[in-house]
Amino acid sequence: MKKQDSWCMPLKRNGKPTISGGAARNVRIAESGGIDSIVANAVNFALNQANLIAGSIPNRPLLQPTDTGEKRPLH
Repeated sequence: MKKQDSWCMPLKRNGKPTISGGAARNVRIAESGGIDSIVANAVNFALNQANLIAGSIPNRPLLQPTDTGEKRPLH
């Protein structure tokens, strides 16, 4: 069974042709601020969640992942 990468799924764009595969992945990465931004956001979220679970940060609200890009969400 072939594994699907949701970042490569067809991406419809206003006034432009639909793209898929590596081109769609590249657009989604760019719109999310780049790989460095995506990784930094994921690491920051994971560390904060771990600290909350460990009780290291008292009286702090639950965190939600943030959109790393300035445009629309990935999907």
